[in-house]
Amino acid sequence: MRNILFISILFFYSFTTSYAQMAPGKYFFEFTDKRKTTFSIDRPDSFLSEKTIQRRIRNNIPIDSTDLPVAAAYIDSLYAHQWKIIYPLKWFNGVVIQLSDSLDTNVKTQFPFVKNVIKLSGHGLGNTKSHGVSESCPPTLQYGLAYTQISRIKGHCLHNSGFKGKGISIAVFDAGFNGADTILAFKEMRESNRLLTIKDFVADNLIKTMNSSHHGTQVLSLMTASLHDELIGTAPEANYLLFRTEDTESEYLIEEYNWAAAAEYCDSMGIEIINSSLGYSRFDDSAMNHSYTDLDGNTAPVSIAAGMAASKGILVVVSAGNEGNKSWRYITAPADAKNIITVGAVDSSGIRTTFSSIGPSADRRIKPEIVAQGSQVWVQYGNGISYQGSGTSFSAPIISGMAACLWQAFPEASNLKIKNAIFKSSHNYLFPDSLTGYGIPDFESAFYILFNSLNSSISQAPVVIYPNPFFNYFVVESKEANEILDIEIIDANAHILFHKKIDFFNSQSYIIRESENFLPGIYFVKIVAANFQYVIKLVKFKS
Repeated sequence: MRNILFISILFFYSFTTSYAQMAPGKYFFEFTDKRKTTFSIDRPDSFLSEKTIQRRIRNNIPIDSTDLPVAAAYIDSLYAHQWKIIYPLKWFNGVVIQLSDSLDTNVKTQFPFVKNVIKLSGHGLGNTKSHGVSESCPPTLQYGLAYTQISRIKGHCLHNSGFKGKGISIAVFDAGFNGADTILAFKEMRESNRLLTIKDFVADNLIKTMNSSHHGTQVLSLMTASLHDELIGTAPEANYLLFRTEDTESEYLIEEYNWAAAAEYCDSMGIEIINSSLGYSRFDDSAMNHSYTDLDGNTAPVSIAAGMAASKGILVVVSAGNEGNKSWRYITAPADAKNIITVGAVDSSGIRTTFSSIGPSADRRIKPEIVAQGSQVWVQYGNGISYQGSGTSFSAPIISGMAACLWQAFPEASNLKIKNAIFKSSHNYLFPDSLTGYGIPDFESAFYILFNSLNSSISQAPVVIYPNPFFNYFVVESKEANEILDIEIIDANAHILFHKKIDFFNSQSYIIRESENFLPGIYFVKIVAANFQYVIKLVKFKS
């Protein structure tokens, strides 16, 4: 392409708009502003879901101009030119378009609201690519082949306590999901209506999405497979959204913009977790290539989008990349994004695999942050057969699923609290490095870390409840003698399971023995006295 100029003052690298000719292919048109948008941040309910708005309020995340949709008037002007609009991107303030023919035009002159134009793909298919598939709590589920990959991070401890991802939605960004609509491993997910959405950001072709690649199927199986005695996923009760953002027939920058479009969709729908087992560094058009210095979280479009999603309250989990034993060696975008979880790979013994990409990021942040099993991992293929595969593509979804279980246990937590608890639970947290980051997480420990951080005021409470979490019985202890306490125990569905007025005149503690019959899960204890009212969350583990 002629007249290419790198402009450092833009928020990500770009090409100038003074093209003598725009060849057929896909382009990103960045707009100058959002002044003509018909929406207002004073009325967020007109462009964000109620779930998204409540998450922002709960986590004190402002709704700002990046949330506003792209100005429809600008898009209409491009439609009038008979260009195909692929999708708008509100975070980048522009649209991705496709040109069928070459155009001799200076877009910036013709459309003053166009600030910049970035070429995203060629018009050919390029080279075909493939993804390198290079006891404190004894388990109660029949994990079969998946036992080691889950138990190494103490995932079964959360499962034992009833936390299997229920109510949490995980979006999977990948290249295709061959067999996901038919294989037995996903039958439970389909029949319980937990497959919420399937969407194609590459070609708007759902048939292609469900037939173009097995890679997304393998990734999905690590989270939602329900084949007892054979293969159980890390979040077998979570909700799932399947998004095709990766084109297996070529490698162009457009795929990073597909990723961004899918992330915006997740934000607008209030989705909790994004799992992305994709990475970008080299393209079929070398002018689009990233360098290591680009991996600063602020340069590659996909990394900017991942960081933006995290800033909106989404937990973003991505694979570090499989470049550790290749000439590139380093993580690939979006693994360099800020406030996300980048996952490297270890083997079944906890030893780092040589293919796992290394850090740090170009601006010297810890990358990858954590690791999970990514070598000889048991997954499901699109034909419904379980087999062993390797890659950080597989270590990332193991973490995504367990993060969903942790979030189910603490739905009031923010994405950053979930992320930080996982980091702090990892075995090398005090001495992180550029190979495995903070190390292998322990989700049983992450549970207690979160529980303590979210209940930091417990020592000032007028009553003490212990142990919490508990297995069979727990104790209510009053700090003041001569009290009559009205005690209710309420489950997560607001059903009162226990109600009793207890006289503490002769003793300062009382054992709640009825709790032996409670199912594992979350409960709330409400205590009312003459001069105070107190509510605390209580968790029961399976004994």
